[in-house]
Amino acid sequence: KSEVDVDEAINLSMSEGEMFSAILKPEKFDAIVSIAAKYKNQFSDEWDGAGDTIIDKLFNLTVDKKIIGGEELITDLAKYGLTFEDYVMTVVSSASEAGRTLQKLSALKRQRPLTAVEDKKMKELMEQQDTIRKTFMRIENIRRGMMVSQVATAARNLQSTVVRAPLETLGNVMDDALVAFTEGGFGGFARTLSTRDTWARSFNHMNLMFQNPSAAKQYTQLFFEQPELLERGDEFYNALADMQLKMGRGQSETKAGKVVDYALSMGEDSSALLNTPNRWQEYMTRNAMFLSTMERLVKREWDIDLIEAVNDGKIRDIMSDAGSVRPDGARSIIDIADEAIYDAMDLTYAARPQLKVFNDLNNLIVRNGLTAAIPFPRFMFKSMELLGKYAGGASVPVTRMAMRATKRALGSDISAKDVRSLTRGERDAIGKNMQGLALIGAGIWYRSGEDAPEDYYLMNADDGSTFDTSAIFPLRPVLLIGEIVKQIKQGTEQRFFERNPQEIAEVLTGQNFRAGPAGFLLDDLVSTVFGNSEVNANTVRTAGGAIGNYFSTFLVPYGQLIDAARAGGLANNEYKDQAPEPTLDKTDMFFDN
Repeated sequence: KSEVDVDEAINLSMSEGEMFSAILKPEKFDAIVSIAAKYKNQFSDEWDGAGDTIIDKLFNLTVDKKIIGGEELITDLAKYGLTFEDYVMTVVSSASEAGRTLQKLSALKRQRPLTAVEDKKMKELMEQQDTIRKTFMRIENIRRGMMVSQVATAARNLQSTVVRAPLETLGNVMDDALVAFTEGGFGGFARTLSTRDTWARSFNHMNLMFQNPSAAKQYTQLFFEQPELLERGDEFYNALADMQLKMGRGQSETKAGKVVDYALSMGEDSSALLNTPNRWQEYMTRNAMFLSTMERLVKREWDIDLIEAVNDGKIRDIMSDAGSVRPDGARSIIDIADEAIYDAMDLTYAARPQLKVFNDLNNLIVRNGLTAAIPFPRFMFKSMELLGKYAGGASVPVTRMAMRATKRALGSDISAKDVRSLTRGERDAIGKNMQGLALIGAGIWYRSGEDAPEDYYLMNADDGSTFDTSAIFPLRPVLLIGEIVKQIKQGTEQRFFERNPQEIAEVLTGQNFRAGPAGFLLDDLVSTVFGNSEVNANTVRTAGGAIGNYFSTFLVPYGQLIDAARAGGLANNEYKDQAPEPTLDKTDMFFDN
């Protein structure tokens, strides 16, 4: 650990007013005792005067740099099964945190308590409100699971992965090249960009995904079985189960509550079972991206082969940042793993939106049941972020770099390395912009061709037919951008925008991709608010249609039986209109729709 790392860790441990405060697990103290015994012998002259307690002695020796001058402490901690963070939390935080916590609890108890009646009523009201909210959220999550439970959904998700995953190679290459640019300027950038190993490591996720998925799964699970990544593994693999527990699954105490919980649990299990193909392709993608990013970053940061080191039995040294594998001053393996987790989740649109406004809106929609209108807000905001980065992600970091260069030229005390320095997010934005230039350029070229189909979302197949790209993200949005450029060149963009405003909005936000044919509810709500028809009849008609479409989404899996019957020749491709004749009676109109 560098001196800055140590100071930051100690400041974090000593900080007050934070939402969370770390206290060492009791089972770790045996290792601390062993460490104390070792350093008592090693620093016998300073030990007696270092403090009143063993914790004080360790703390004072640590701050005085007697212990942490080099990599010796890290290696010793790894020997006893401790991380540096465990050590810091012990010598700085744990000794006094328990006492402070008890003091705060005592202070709270001195406040005026509610009367027994007031307390009972308040608890009952809060429990009722919380139970109602959680029950609705569980129902809504079952519905959303049903909406994406078809095998066809898993297939089109895999198609989209096949489109996007190879582009991530360009992002990985650019990330390595920009790191080299920070360290060595344009020379380092050019050398890294032209090195075969850079491209091979950056393309490795494709090899793991389609040629060796079992190895990707085994190594990824091995890392997430380590104590340092155990909680992150739950988020990586079991986010749905964790969310169900938070929503109260299996926690009802009343008889009626147990009945409702049992019914909802059956629905959740059915939704999970039907989503098995979808989870298979999603975890295949995540495993491959996580492991390949870990390999790439460890090679770049530590200059070792990660898989070889693991096969040599050094996984505990790796997870403990031991000096035998981690160079002095290099990034922690936890930091590297966090970046790999984000890349894997981002590729499957499961990571949180990076823009704060998008993240806040996503939380607002999910926590308040607004998924009834916008069923997949996270995908919507992530797809908008991705398209924004594709179109102009490099603009902000390049502008910031130019401003730093200008200040340096005017005499400011900024080094050349600081001018070139880029954060992880800035490098990612530049890499995505490079991908976007290639992809959007191809879309513009294709839509400008003489043999391009009339409808922008269609592409020509080798056999002379056309295929629909609506379900392949980000292919359809890219083709739409190409069509808009084509319309601008022809001078007909205004008519194109006026004819397709809602379609353009849906395509560029990704709503048509995930919701598919079940995403009618938002259309109905928009029609109600912005429709030009008579309010009375339109409101009744739209309300009936919205409610009908909402409940029909629970039956989306049934569509697989119809598709199977058509595929097997047991049913034809005719779609029959079973709607009754229009009526002016509002009650009949409501139920008909």
